[in-house]
Amino acid sequence: MAHLQSEQMEIPDQTQALKQLRHACEPGTPCFLLIDPIMGEALPTDGVSHSSNLETVTSAREKAWGRPVHIISLGTKIKLPPSRYPYLVALEGAEDAWLEASLDMAWDERCDTWKDGLKGSGRAVHRIGGWLRSAVSATELAQLLGEWMQLRTTQRVKESYLRVADPRVFSLLRTVLGDAVLREHMGRLQQWLYLDANGLVQSLNSAGTANDNRDPTFPYLTPEQWQQLILGAIIHPAVGRAYGQRRASPADDIFLQTDDYPSALAAAARFADISRAKASWAEMVSPYIRSEEDLTTAVALTLLNPRWETHPGVLTLLADGEGAQTLTKKCLDIHACSTHAEPQSNMAFSAATANRRMETN
Repeated sequence: MAHLQSEQMEIPDQTQALKQLRHACEPGTPCFLLIDPIMGEALPTDGVSHSSNLETVTSAREKAWGRPVHIISLGTKIKLPPSRYPYLVALEGAEDAWLEASLDMAWDERCDTWKDGLKGSGRAVHRIGGWLRSAVSATELAQLLGEWMQLRTTQRVKESYLRVADPRVFSLLRTVLGDAVLREHMGRLQQWLYLDANGLVQSLNSAGTANDNRDPTFPYLTPEQWQQLILGAIIHPAVGRAYGQRRASPADDIFLQTDDYPSALAAAARFADISRAKASWAEMVSPYIRSEEDLTTAVALTLLNPRWETHPGVLTLLADGEGAQTLTKKCLDIHACSTHAEPQSNMAFSAATANRRMETN
């Protein structure tokens, strides 16, 4: 997924993101704000409870936003109450006050994932799913998205919800399926915009047109692709922790705008399979990976320095560690050690590097 530039640029900020978003929301095509309320509403909504019906939920949301709201029905297979269904807020163009306000909310969500860098959790609730441009009616768009969110895979799984209203899931889906595949499925959903893990506004444009009358098709995951997607529980916080660390101490030759998801996916697959790894580093590192949190730490360290676990100083640090230590507890020492006396450019980890390492380990 080559939708980010790997060239040296200034650290992304909120003003830059707003300019990107307003430029994308050109006149003539309706724009909708996508909200994911699975962890609660983005705005206070009076009178809505877990058991509220669809009419009550819609009315309360329209009162809160002051805009028409269109619920994305998830059908009967996805066991969620209407109060947790994602929904669309119809915006009034690029100058709508809610465009900037929703970007502020999304930015705050990213700041929560970056907080404390490696020391942090990398986790935060993401309620602002993105901004969608489509010439179809709001009702038709909501129906299209409802179908998009049905998990389709040949593997027998208990899950049924493809939660693409969470921008982290959508970012990972772009990596797993590829943009060309997703564009073909977008149909008359002309553009999908969202704030990525680096604080940049990203967009995916449909391969179709506003007048495309073909029946819509929807993403379908192979078992291998599904296994990659469920690594998101490790990948999302790792990306947040690594990027937060970069923002806290940026170096001139660190690519702050490199897309971490391909690299994180490769690293997560490798460390999750560490028990069967044959390389010498696995014997040294594996005793310190005792939980999902440690797997997340391993991926975050890899995004900062792809060769951290083979650095002589790190191997010594791990070998001399006490039995009760874990990778998460030692992460700052490991990061400091692995970047000492090494070219800082090693910290810009590419997908090609990750793939080569997976083939050789």
